Amino acid sequence: MSVTRETATTSARCSECGADVIVRHTVARRVDDIRWSASVHCLACGLRQESDDDVGDLEARAAVLAAHGEWTVALTSLGPRPIWVLRAIRDILGFWPAAARARLDRLAHGTRVEMEALLAKFVAEGARGACVRVDPGAR
Repeated sequence: MSVTRETATTSARCSECGADVIVRHTVARRVDDIRWSASVHCLACGLRQESDDDVGDLEARAAVLAAHGEWTVALTSLGPRPIWVLRAIRDILGFWPAAARARLDRLAHGTRVEMEALLAKFVAEGARGACVRVDPGAR
C-alpha cells in the first residue's frame, strides 16, 4: 500500500528547558486517511515529543504549503455518472451542481496530500482529473 507524504520544519522553544528546537511536520495519506504528525527532539535536554492528529494545525499546514506549494484539484471529466460526482462534490465541499460545474478546474486548494485524497474520492465516483500545483503568481 503506497503512502504519499510531505514534510516541513519550523522552529520552536523546548517546553522543558526553553532551548531552540526544530519541529518536523509531516502530512501523510494512506488510501483515504490523512494524518498530520509533529516530532520534536531537544538536543539540550533530551526531550522527545511526538503527536498525531487527523487535522493539521495552522503552523504545520503553512509550513508544508511554503515548502511544497499549494495544489488544486482539477476535474477534466465528470465521467459516466456525473450525478454521483456532483453529489460527492456537494457532500464534501458544499458546492451545489451549478457552482461545482463552474469551477471544475479549481475545486479546492491545499497541500498535495490533501488534494490527492480529495481527487481519489471523486475518481471513485467516476470522475477524471489531476492534482495541479498552483502557480504562485497566478493567484
